[in-house]
Amino acid sequence: MNSWIRWKTIFEREDSADESWLLAFRRKIFKIVLLVGITFFSLIVIRSCFVGRFGYADLGNMIFFALLYFLVSWKPRFFRLWAWLGLLALAINTFDGMDICSERVVINSYILYPLLVLYGALIGDIWIAMTAMTGTTAIYLYIWEKHAPLNAEDLLTITNLIVIVLASGIAALAVWVQHKRLLDKLRKQSRELKYELDSNMRLHTLVFHDIINPLSVITTTAELTKTKGSGNQNELVIIHNMTRRIINTIDAARRMELGGIPETENISMIDLFNELKSAFGMKIDQKKLNLVFEGDKNINIITNRSLLCDSVLGNFLSNAVKFSERASTIKITASREQNNMVRISIIDSGNGFPIKLLQCVEQGKTYKSADGTEGEKGHAYGMMIAATCLRKLGGILEVRNMPEGGACVSALLSQE
Repeated sequence: MNSWIRWKTIFEREDSADESWLLAFRRKIFKIVLLVGITFFSLIVIRSCFVGRFGYADLGNMIFFALLYFLVSWKPRFFRLWAWLGLLALAINTFDGMDICSERVVINSYILYPLLVLYGALIGDIWIAMTAMTGTTAIYLYIWEKHAPLNAEDLLTITNLIVIVLASGIAALAVWVQHKRLLDKLRKQSRELKYELDSNMRLHTLVFHDIINPLSVITTTAELTKTKGSGNQNELVIIHNMTRRIINTIDAARRMELGGIPETENISMIDLFNELKSAFGMKIDQKKLNLVFEGDKNINIITNRSLLCDSVLGNFLSNAVKFSERASTIKITASREQNNMVRISIIDSGNGFPIKLLQCVEQGKTYKSADGTEGEKGHAYGMMIAATCLRKLGGILEVRNMPEGGACVSALLSQE
């Protein structure tokens, strides 16, 4: 996968999981219906042994329902297919007692046809219920037309059966519509609550995650100063800069939490590169990495410095350092795109993104963090934070694997 893949935020993900509980519930009801059917057909088969006429069709239906029960447990994702096959089996068994050539207008098996509509209604599949209603009504009308004119008793029986079938179908439709409305309301409320909780979680995660690197720099510098017994001006500048980064990160998170737009300023690409190099200098030196800039040095962006540098590009670079081999090169590139957009990318020379991770990203699913080249641990929060902050800045996050190897993470932002 060398093409760009957009990294979705929680606000852009499809809520496919919202209906998983409903599908699981319907599968459970379907299995209960199958168990009831197996019991029912078993009793009919046992009864047939005593009346002298063995129910082969009922035995076949019982075995088929048992098979469907196994299939829906084994391959639940094909639930609808198994449900349609169940309707087909019921229809074949029910119509088995139908004698087209019989001179009798009403026979016992006709009374069972409304059960086909009930079957669809019970498992919550409106299409099965409507198909059963239409087919059963057509059969009753055919019988009516074939034996017309009907005597009063047969006419009353046929019309009653048609009314029962139509009423069952309409009732199934009404229940389905009400359930759909309720589901839509629950889905909306669930999405709003999920977004609110997730947004708060991300803001807290942003603060705690993005201050780790400045804190580690401060701690390391303080320990070095303590070891030497005195500190020079350069070390004090480092501590001051890292402390300022922590304050800016917390301030930006507070503004986001209040729904405000972070303050913006005109930032040059060279300033961004130098800030990143200063913030991650220790980590880069520890792995003997080479950080270089390529592209247009004259690009300027009007945006929030803290969010872009610390929460977006900082997380990009942190991952690049984590997954780069010792003594390799990391590139920061900048280029102008169409519609007055700027693309800022960070490219490492590691193994690139696993295909499975890219598939999760493309589908908006969560993924597990992998260890770095030297066992560095992660929490899978960095890219999530970057995507959320970029969205706040009006940009998007895109990723891809480079043809020559390595991963490329890109922030696409407007220059204005």
